[in-house]
Parts: sequence; structure tokens; C-alpha cells
Amino acid sequence: MHMRGGTMGHRRVNRRHLVALASSKHWLRERGSEEIGDALYIFDPHIQIEFDPNYPLLYVFSSTLTPEKTFAILRREALAYIERIIPATLIVKDPEPKILAANITNLLKRKGINEINVEVRGRRYFIREREGISKAITRFIEEAGLRVRRKASNAVRIEDTMYGIVVGVIVGGSDRVQYWRARMLARIGLDK
Repeated sequence: MHMRGGTMGHRRVNRRHLVALASSKHWLRERGSEEIGDALYIFDPHIQIEFDPNYPLLYVFSSTLTPEKTFAILRREALAYIERIIPATLIVKDPEPKILAANITNLLKRKGINEINVEVRGRRYFIREREGISKAITRFIEEAGLRVRRKASNAVRIEDTMYGIVVGVIVGGSDRVQYWRARMLARIGLDK
């Protein structure tokens, strides 16, 4: 019998992977989890959402969706209990700023992005000193030939989580749900 991937005669099961982070008020995490689950279930009925034990973060896991697809789906939803959504574009375990910046720079260059806004949220899982690492990452990214600007249309969010340092690349938009809701409501108002 032919063996495939170390199993005899069994189909390979897709492993779940972290596709997004979401933040909410601590007391609204359950409702936010339901909102995200309802929005993503039709695309992946095996979607899983975990709560961070120390912070108001939700971890969204999928076996079929990509971080970009997850972000695009959630961006279209009128989420009431979620504050921010960040695609888990890259997960890095090493907090060394030079290594982190090199990974981010390579990712941005592959996507053709040359101007970004960088924001770092340290939670003491992997990143011990947020201010120092933020300045170092910015310096290394600029040395690689990319521009870091406060009002750039593309954003890089660096989130320190219990699963590693999650890097989210947001092209031409915001990670803040209230921004999306306001734009949706404005469009609805214009249609009337």
C-alpha cells in the first residue's frame, strides 16, 4: 500500500492555522466571538475562536481560509462587538527587531508595498519592551528602503500574542471596525 504523508490509506487533514486577531471589550468577547463565527461559518464550518486568558483578544483559527480572505470577509460585516481585526499575515517567534523587520520587509516587497504605517502592541509574551522594539523595527524597515509614515494608506500591525508575534498587513484601509461601520452607514445614507 502506498503511504502518503506518513499515513496509510488515510486522507490528510488540513491543520488549522491562526488567520486573524480580533479585539473587543473584555465583557463583550462572547458576543464578538459569535459575530465572527457567524460571519465565517459559511466559508469554513470548522472555524475556531479562542480567547486570550490575559487580554481582550480573540484568536481566529481556520483550516481553509487565508488571513487575507478572513480579513476581507469580516471587513464587509457590520460587527457591533469587535473593535479591531488584524489578519495574521505572518507569525514570528523571534522578537529580535532586526529579524522581525527583515521578515516584514520581505513580505512588503513581495506585495509591492513601499510606504507603511507601523504600530506595535507589546503584551509581554514575546516582546518585553514595546517602545524600543517599535523604534528599532521602524529604523530597520527604513534602512531597507521602505518609507514609514504616520498617515500611510497601508498599515503593518505587530501584535504580541501567546502564539507568537503576529504581523498583519492591511492594504489601503484600517483595522478599526468603527471605521468600516461608519463607511457602511455613509454608503447606506447616500443610497436613500
